[in-house]
Amino acid sequence: MSAPLPRRAASVVATAAALALLGAAPATAHQAHGAGHHGHGTEHHGHGHGHPKRIDYVNLGDSYSAAIGTGGVVESPPGSGCYQGDGPDHVSALDAQKRVKLILDAACAGATTDGIQAIADTAPVERALRKAELVTLTLGGNDVVWIDIIKACSLQGSVHACDALIADAPRRIEAAAASAGETVAAIDAKTRGQVVVLGYPELFSEDPESPLISAQRAEQLNDLTERLNDALEEAVEHDDAAEFVDVAPRFEGHAVDSGDPWIYYDPADPGNTNNLHPTERGYLFGYYKALRDEIGLGHLARR
Repeated sequence: MSAPLPRRAASVVATAAALALLGAAPATAHQAHGAGHHGHGTEHHGHGHGHPKRIDYVNLGDSYSAAIGTGGVVESPPGSGCYQGDGPDHVSALDAQKRVKLILDAACAGATTDGIQAIADTAPVERALRKAELVTLTLGGNDVVWIDIIKACSLQGSVHACDALIADAPRRIEAAAASAGETVAAIDAKTRGQVVVLGYPELFSEDPESPLISAQRAEQLNDLTERLNDALEEAVEHDDAAEFVDVAPRFEGHAVDSGDPWIYYDPADPGNTNNLHPTERGYLFGYYKALRDEIGLGHLARR
């Protein structure tokens, strides 16, 4: 786990092409959270000539941090039980930046907030976090058991099961946010870098003609996504532990059942691991652009 994982190297060419379309200029400087917190406000200049130094970058989190939805799925590292997609995403896009080096990618599909904290507590990850100027992650969705809710509330689901899960969702969201806050605070305590938590997109269009879900159920699930994002933002930004980036606005008009989806779904294979995760375009034009607009790489390079 102590080196960048294979999917990053495999996607360099595709990422470079996508960045050419996006425009890869670094974002303007954005005020980092907690100036002075854990030494965050200290400036460091490379080589003693005022040049920005390299930004060491660590990625953690669940499947929305692991490029699931971009193509093949690989166990990485082998034998770890952690799976990642092998296509380009916001993590590889950041790593492709001239001043950024991904020193560790320990994202793990299916990880809960407690699971992410357990990963962060391992020695290789702790070493990487001590070096990092930037840490990104997504977390909380698996605690809420989104996949069970979506299955129950789809057109192939059960009215009774859907109603029960939706009724229980506020409790799960509250618990997930509280646990996320604890996990992020623990990660923040291990690093002098800026910790950035990204939220989740709303998956459905609320189109009454959707082949996947009724408009009523889509509205209910989108409302729950908004509630989860709001709860996560409040929890992880407590005491300046992290900055929360809302990606949902970037995905407007690009739901899974829209005419231009940025969410993957294979109707011929409802059990496909990639289903209901961002596509390459979703990660690069949704997650990466939202992240790039919120963090200042120039500022981080002089921390």
